[in-house]
Amino acid sequence: MKTRFILITVWMGISFSLQAQEIVSLEQCYNLAEKNHPLQVKKGLLTQQTDFELGVLEKQKLPQLQLDAQVTYQSDVVSLPFDLPPNMDMSPPNQEQWKTTLTASQLVYNGGLVRLQQDIKKTELKVKKQEIAVSVNQIKTQINQVYFSVLLLNQTQEMLQNTIAQLQKKQVEVEKLIVNGVASASAGDPLQIKILELQQKRIALIANKNQLVEKLGVLIGKKISNNQFVLPEIFISATAKERPEYKLFTLQKNSIDQNDKLLQKKNYP
Repeated sequence: MKTRFILITVWMGISFSLQAQEIVSLEQCYNLAEKNHPLQVKKGLLTQQTDFELGVLEKQKLPQLQLDAQVTYQSDVVSLPFDLPPNMDMSPPNQEQWKTTLTASQLVYNGGLVRLQQDIKKTELKVKKQEIAVSVNQIKTQINQVYFSVLLLNQTQEMLQNTIAQLQKKQVEVEKLIVNGVASASAGDPLQIKILELQQKRIALIANKNQLVEKLGVLIGKKISNNQFVLPEIFISATAKERPEYKLFTLQKNSIDQNDKLLQKKNYP
């Protein structure tokens, strides 16, 4: 009864581990990289800035009001050299003089200058956004390299595990021969050495893969672990096929397909 409980516990743990795995596709990595790239925030700020500048230019078409005020001080003012009759009064002018003017203007036509300035602002925004798109696309190239490297390491790891399992089976057979006196006591040493070498390679491979997965998480702006990476399908236009990235993409996919076929053949009875 105790043994049965242990087996059930182990099986439930394995099932939970498999269910916890999240499938990560190359397209998902692209989308996350675009969404979480720091320059995406800059793109929004550029749009807001351009909208503000376009609004300022648009206001130039509206009537403009300008209020001017001027004050002067006269150190000397004109005065009469004689006295006026008692029934007349003429005060000398004030030494401080004030003048206020309100000017209204309306732009009728300026040769389309405002429209041209607005078009320039819009073009500048498109250029800056395209520069950001180019930067993000360069990130995608790095994602391709890391993603396919992880796929290749996964297949290599599986091949190592299968090879180790086969050698361990042979080791059991050799040990039976040694027990029966058919083989010498040292007959299983070469197999044991080979198994240890492959296990060390497997440990180093897993460490390398973990580093690549961590790097991929940095590129896409999301931490990923215990994930299943899937081989992407290629749907690329004819013009894109002329790009060197497409050739590299195709060669990497072919390499993985060939390794997969090799792995399947090695598992044949």
